[in-house]
Amino acid sequence: MSQPTLLKQLVGERHWAYWDFRKRYRSAATKIGYNLDVSERQYGRWLAGKLKSLPHPSACQALEEMFGLPVETLLSWAPGDATPAAALPIPNPPSSLPVTPLREAEQALPDSIDLPWTHRGIIAVLDETVSNTLANTNRRTFVLVTGAAASAPAAAWLRKDPDLATAGFGQRRVSAQTVAALEKRLDQLRRLDDEVGVVGLLPCVVGDLAFVVSVLKDANYAESTGRGLHDCAAELARLAGWAHYEAGRDDLAQHFFEVALRASHTANNWLTGGHILAVMALQAYNVGDPRDAIALIETAQAGCRDAPPVVRALFASRLARAHAESGNQSLALTALNEVAELIALGPTEDDPAWAYYVTPAGMRGQAASCYLALGDYDRAEIAYTEALLDYGDGFPRDQAVALSRLARAYLGRHELDQACATAQRAVRLLAENVDSPRSNEIVRDFSNRLRPHSGSRLVRDFFEETRELLATN
Repeated sequence: MSQPTLLKQLVGERHWAYWDFRKRYRSAATKIGYNLDVSERQYGRWLAGKLKSLPHPSACQALEEMFGLPVETLLSWAPGDATPAAALPIPNPPSSLPVTPLREAEQALPDSIDLPWTHRGIIAVLDETVSNTLANTNRRTFVLVTGAAASAPAAAWLRKDPDLATAGFGQRRVSAQTVAALEKRLDQLRRLDDEVGVVGLLPCVVGDLAFVVSVLKDANYAESTGRGLHDCAAELARLAGWAHYEAGRDDLAQHFFEVALRASHTANNWLTGGHILAVMALQAYNVGDPRDAIALIETAQAGCRDAPPVVRALFASRLARAHAESGNQSLALTALNEVAELIALGPTEDDPAWAYYVTPAGMRGQAASCYLALGDYDRAEIAYTEALLDYGDGFPRDQAVALSRLARAYLGRHELDQACATAQRAVRLLAENVDSPRSNEIVRDFSNRLRPHSGSRLVRDFFEETRELLATN
């Protein structure tokens, strides 16, 4: 069984995508007299340690030139079942080493993600991201980073002073009315996400983001309008990241979230940035490391100390969930108590437009997920049931997720009949209302947990009745 290599750790710490690595690899090879390239597949094998032998000697030299470490060290991993890199055979070199041409749409990305957190720097990052997305980004592979690399953008967001010189000096004049129109559009997109799912909306989101970037690049506007445009770009990039997360493309989601965070910083809107960090924390505790989620959400709290109660309730709920996923019951329950106190204060005039979904029902659903993660199935069942009653006909995706997890709670209590009936409701709700591959995976996760009970007629009937619906989702 292969283990991740030191190379993967170093790439993650530098926050490099495949394209960043490839550019530097080719440059290092040229410096030592080789004309080399690396495919995404080979790059993935190097990171994962899936090696039967060391790479070609010229490739080894290029890697050593890049990192200043012996290739045996770069391709080493923690002790386990795999063979250490030092024990791998060195291949006989062929007479010539061909360079594999890649598709034109997969050219190396420039290093704009390392540009300064300034008005012009953020525009360059946004422009590159939009251009690559329109050129079929889904073919590209980024590295989903964890640890210090995952929280580094958050630390920069908190530490750096925003660039307030955000005026544009192009020919076409735009005003605050343009920003107001874009904000109405954003509200429509958020509501559509609630009703039908954001995955199918991705072309609309990216198209709108491309428009905003073109205005930022080429138009004439005042500094206040520039900050408003950056704020709209941040929310559109967040929605694009959310769409990729919902579609299961966690690497691209993380990339878009970082771009969104940068734009929110230039907008000087700390609540927008805090919300982005809260979404990044959700991704971290669901598919990454809950410790990263804790770091992200604590950074959001530090940057938004004067936020309205609903925003602080959202932050506390994400912190509670991260602690629950880490197995820390005491800290999770403490954060949940804070959520209850804050949400009871109700909405205010200062609430940001995106905070409409932070409701008592949603917070009960978050509490239920904490109880489920902690193995408290009784409290999870009560909280999910209360949340579902309050959802009503709105938020069908959230309802389906809550039903799927309620089914898990019933399963934990060995109530197979209730578990199967509840999961069946979730499957039908997703099939009829929402395009959300991520939510579908939650249902499939429940189905996998149900398989040890396949001797039960109830369970066999559930699989029979939902086979077609699960296949189509």
